[in-house]
Formats: sequence, structure tokens, C-alpha cells
Amino acid sequence: MVDNPTYEELKQRVIDLEAEINSLTYTARTLRILLDATAESAILGDPKTGVVLACNKRAAERVGKTVRELVGLRIYDYMPPDLAASRMQQGAKVLESGKPVQFQDNRSGRVYDNRITPVLDAHGQVEAVAIYARDVTDLIEMEGDLKESEERFRTVTEQS
Repeated sequence: MVDNPTYEELKQRVIDLEAEINSLTYTARTLRILLDATAESAILGDPKTGVVLACNKRAAERVGKTVRELVGLRIYDYMPPDLAASRMQQGAKVLESGKPVQFQDNRSGRVYDNRITPVLDAHGQVEAVAIYARDVTDLIEMEGDLKESEERFRTVTEQS
């Protein structure tokens, strides 16, 4: 038989629950700030379906959505079919191995350095994937410009 709690016990339980809610609200708010602090895309996704479980603003903006709109949708539906297939293949590697993968690919004329990291459950199984995509297009272009400049300099100095 369950004892009926006293008024004071119920009152204390309400106070404890309010404190937990405040703590969780603070944690959610600070994690959102942390996610949105980067200028690059960050997504937490379902490794089997590609459904977005959480994302930052930049990831949503890159596909023309808000965070609220993108969560719950399949990220692959917002990519060209060949790119979606390639990224699904990379995700499958993470699902099979339980280890992160890093790779580069192109989307809409931009080059992205992608890292997919497994999120493991209590039994060591992949339950989600954390995806970070960094636009490295400008960096690659600058490296190319630097190489051209070095070659011109080398040619000039060799001719002197």
C-alpha cells in the first residue's frame, strides 16, 4: 500500500521539480548557444534514416530552413542524389565500424570537409551520428593561389 504524501512533502517535490526544470532549461539554452557559436554546420542525425535530430542555425540556413523546420526532416532530401548517396555511404561506414570518418565533397560549387562521429548508446551501439561540415572552399582557393605565387617567384629567381 502506498502512503499518501503530506502537503509538505508534495510542496518539496514541486520545489525540486522546478529546480530540475530550471537546470534543464539552462543546459538546453547554453548548448544551443554553443552549437550556434560556430560558423559551420553541425547536425545530430539518425544514422539509418538521415533524419535530423538536432542542428545549428548554420546547417539549417545552408538548406534554406530554420532549425525548427529542419529537425525531423531527412537531410538527404536537401542534397543532389549523388551527394546524398555518397554521404549515406560514409554514414554507413560509421554505423558499421562505430568509428568516426572524415572526408571532403562538393555541394553547390563549395568544398566541404566533413566529419561524422558516432554517438554510442549504453551498449556501445551507434544510436546517432554527430556531423560537422566545414566549408573549406576559400582555404583551398588560397592554397592554390599561394602555390601559383610560389611557382612564379621560383621561376623569376631561377631566371635571375
